[in-house]
Amino acid sequence: MAAGYFLHFSAQHRLELAFCLLCKFNSFLLLQTMISVFLLMACKNAVKQSLGVSFVAVYW
Repeated sequence: MAAGYFLHFSAQHRLELAFCLLCKFNSFLLLQTMISVFLLMACKNAVKQSLGVSFVAVYW
């Protein structure tokens, strides 16, 4: 049924649909990547701060 419906679309409509799905998928991937980078940066900062604090504690 879905395949028949898909075939009824003109080539342009199919292209637009594919492009739309691709954009949605890409934005999802971009979001995932941004979240991953953000978490990585947050972890790095937390580690840096804890290392800095322990370094200062050891230094004093």
